[in-house]
Amino acid sequence: MNYENYDLCFPDQPVVDLYLPIWANLPAFRNKPAFIWAEDGPARVSSSSTLTYEQLNTSVQSISSQILLSLQRGDTVVILCVPGLELVEIIFACQRAGLQAVPVTPPHPSFANDNHNHHLVRALSQTKPKAALATRSYIKRVREYTSSASSNNRLSELLRPLTWIATDDLTGIKVDDVKLNSATYNGCRSNDVYLIQYTSGATGIPKPVLVTAGAAAHNVRVARKAYDLHPNSVIVSWLPQYHDCGLMFLLLTIVSGATCVLTSPNAFINRPREELMEEEIEILVVNEETHEPIDDGIEGEIWISSPSNASGYLGHPSLTRETFNGRLSNKLAGFFVRTGDREFCREMLRAGCIAAFEYSGAIAVVAELQKGETDGMSLVKICEGIRNGVLNDEKVEVGEVILVKSGSVPKTTSGKIQRWAAKYKLETKEMNVVMKMEFGDINGCRSTLFKDHITHEKNGKEGKKKIEVNAEKRQGIFVATANTRTHLSLLSSL
Repeated sequence: MNYENYDLCFPDQPVVDLYLPIWANLPAFRNKPAFIWAEDGPARVSSSSTLTYEQLNTSVQSISSQILLSLQRGDTVVILCVPGLELVEIIFACQRAGLQAVPVTPPHPSFANDNHNHHLVRALSQTKPKAALATRSYIKRVREYTSSASSNNRLSELLRPLTWIATDDLTGIKVDDVKLNSATYNGCRSNDVYLIQYTSGATGIPKPVLVTAGAAAHNVRVARKAYDLHPNSVIVSWLPQYHDCGLMFLLLTIVSGATCVLTSPNAFINRPREELMEEEIEILVVNEETHEPIDDGIEGEIWISSPSNASGYLGHPSLTRETFNGRLSNKLAGFFVRTGDREFCREMLRAGCIAAFEYSGAIAVVAELQKGETDGMSLVKICEGIRNGVLNDEKVEVGEVILVKSGSVPKTTSGKIQRWAAKYKLETKEMNVVMKMEFGDINGCRSTLFKDHITHEKNGKEGKKKIEVNAEKRQGIFVATANTRTHLSLLSSL
C-alpha cells in the first residue's frame, strides 16, 4: 500500500515544520502522541511522558515567539540541552523561528571533561553563535565558571559574550493560535540553513555540516517512502537528538504523522543485555562439552532462552533436540537454543566499549571494564581471550591489550567509538588504565595490574607456566609483555 500522500488536499510540504500544524489541526491527530519519552529507572520499572501533536505545535509556536524577543531570523544559536522532549521542542522551535541551530552535547558544568570541552570550543569558534539555549541551572553554573579566576582560557572567552536564554522561561507561555501555511510561514525556507550539525568524529576530527531545511525534508520524505511509514507507524530511537540519525528520526516522525518512542542512549548503548533481560530473554556463553556457563574471557557457544525462540525443525526430531532443547547441567527448567555462534564471555567488559587501532607499530585493543572489583587472574584471562579471539576470528595478531576503567573510551553522541581520540588518550597517558598486556614474538607473557602486581609467564613449546601474584597494593602501572608475531594487514581497516 502506498502512503506517499494521505489525502489529495494534503500535498507534501517544503519544510518539515509545516507538517506539524497540519497534523495538530486535524481532529483525529490533536491528541495523538507525537513523541513519548521513556524514562530510565530500576529494572522492570519505567515511566514516560508524552507530547501530542497539538501540544507540540502549540509549544513550538510559543517557544519560537519567545526566542525572537532576543534574536533575529537568521541568527545562529547553540543548543546545550540533554536529550528529552524539551530538546525536541527546542529543535522544532528554532526552525520555526528561522534560526540556525547548532545542537551540541552539553559538557558537565564543571567543564572538567576535556573531550567535551574541546568539542564545545570547536563548535563555538567555528559557528560563531549569537546565543545559547540551556536550563536556568546550567546557565548559573556556566556564569560561575566564566567568572572564576581559574577559568581564564579559550572556552571562557567564547562563553562570556553569548546571550544566554533559559529554556525554563520559554515553555508554558500561551500564544495566540496562528494559522501557518507555506505562504505565511516565516520560519526556515527550503534553501535556508536551519541546522549546523557536526560529524560524529568516529574516524576524524568532527566537522560542521550545513543542512538546509529543504534538504532535510527531502531526506525524510524519501525515507518515509522507502520504509512505507504512515500515521499508524511507531518509530523507536535511543539515539540522542543532536546526532544525525537521532535528529532525522524526529523529522521522519512528523512527515509521517507517526508516533516516536524516545529513550536515553545509555539504556541501549551501555547495557543492551539488561534491556533484553527485561523482555524475558536470557543470553549465555556456554561450554559445549560440560553445558555450564563459562568464566569471563573464555570462549564458548552462545545459548539463548526466549519466548521468541522457534519450536524446532520440521521433520528433524533429533536435530531439534540437539539445537532447540539445550539444557544447562546445573539447571533443570528451561530450554535454550544453541546458536552455533562462538563468543567470549565478557560480563566483565562493557558492551560497545572496545577500540582497536595502530599503536607503536602494532595493533592495540582498548577495552572498558564493568564497574566493580575484579581479581588479577581474571584480567589476565580477559586479555588472553581478546588476543586469541581476534587471532582465531580475524587471523590477525594483537600486539597489546589495554583494560581501562568504565567511561574511559571516547565515544560520539551516538555511542560510536572515537578511535583517534582513544589513541590520543593512550599516547598522552590520559587513559585510566587498569591492566596492560603486550605480546611479542615468542610464546610468553608478563602481565600488569593497576593495583595488584601480577606476573604471568609462558616459556617453551610445552607451554610451561609460571604465575606470581603479589597481593600488596601498589600504585602505578606494571606493563605486561608477551611475545608473538605482529601482523599489520588489518591497519587499513581500523
